[in-house]
Amino acid sequence: MPKGKNPKAKKVEVEYEITKYAIGVFSRTQSPDPRAIALIVLYNEDTLRGYLNFFPSNVALPNPHIEDDVLQLYYSIDHFDVIGDLLRNEKPLYIEFSSPPPFGLLRTSKEPIGEEETLFYPRE
Repeated sequence: MPKGKNPKAKKVEVEYEITKYAIGVFSRTQSPDPRAIALIVLYNEDTLRGYLNFFPSNVALPNPHIEDDVLQLYYSIDHFDVIGDLLRNEKPLYIEFSSPPPFGLLRTSKEPIGEEETLFYPRE
């Protein structure tokens, strides 16, 4: 390899449809990370596909990553209600990951404008 050249990093792209979820709110003694507040576990049917980890708003969030085909995404607790609304009210939902650079996303599919969905937690 010529001096000063780095091999190009292999691009990783993953997308899973999410059909089920479970929510957990940690007590400090139960949390695997003492900074963590809550966790949402995402499934495609009964197959584990991802974790949405929630931390206090003043904590620097880790980069999203994938290990053993399971995505780990990190959010401020300020996003918990909005993500909960997505999980309860939207279908279909997808979780995505790509790297480099590491990027994770919980998203809907294309939807028509004006579906008149109700937002249960008004955004301020």
